[in-house]
Amino acid sequence: MNARNFAKKLERTMYKGSIRLMQTKYADHARQIANEITAKESHPLLISSSGDGGYNELINGALEAADELHEPATGLLPSGNANDHYKQMHKPRVIERILSGDVQVIDVLKIESRMNGQPWQRYAHSYIGFGLSSEIGKALNQVDLNSTNELLIFLKTFVKNKPFTIISNDHALEYQSIILSNVGKMSKVLSLSKTARVNDGKFEIFTSDANVVKLMGTLVKSVAGVMAHEDRTSSYKCITTHPLNIQLDGEVYTIDRDSEIRISSCPKALQCVI
Repeated sequence: MNARNFAKKLERTMYKGSIRLMQTKYADHARQIANEITAKESHPLLISSSGDGGYNELINGALEAADELHEPATGLLPSGNANDHYKQMHKPRVIERILSGDVQVIDVLKIESRMNGQPWQRYAHSYIGFGLSSEIGKALNQVDLNSTNELLIFLKTFVKNKPFTIISNDHALEYQSIILSNVGKMSKVLSLSKTARVNDGKFEIFTSDANVVKLMGTLVKSVAGVMAHEDRTSSYKCITTHPLNIQLDGEVYTIDRDSEIRISSCPKALQCVI
């Protein structure tokens, strides 16, 4: 169901006259729209017709403006490439659940660091990735995906990828990839965890060190659906040694060198209808 048809169906309900269909015009526009609406209304319902990246913008805008008097709920009509969050969270009869107020309350991941010399903060609804996952995210965003070409892009990026170094617990550690995930699957082919939960106050950490052979074995396990997480925690901290690309739900950013990265779980921070 596209956004226009969805809006028309809601217009036939108690929401008649209160539905606004707004088109984003540039990167980060969805965050700005969601922020402005949440700041003005007490209980807005914000639906994004997009993929994971567009929905990431929307939830950031909503959460930035949320407080005791402004409690937004969000939703997603999948129209992107991967739609990881929708596949993990979707329940049927979304319009009926909107009308009955049947929302899910889930955790989000919060990242704090520095970008362009300034303090920087952002939320993620599904996962945060360093290294290989961020490079793959950039490549996947450039094409229309299916299971076959997604795997090919993954493998091509893997061959070109170089390890990165971070400081953790006063030790320099080299990795090909770090993924911190709130959901159990990433993209169409990679299974992260069969035990991940979106409302347990914790996230899973998956790491792949600089050994290419080990990394390839990890990828094979992930495609087969048997990848094991290294740790389950509510917080993570490290320091960059060089500018570091990170991926938040498909959106890619670059963290400054010599910057502390702090990632925490925000328990039950987001109300959503998906």
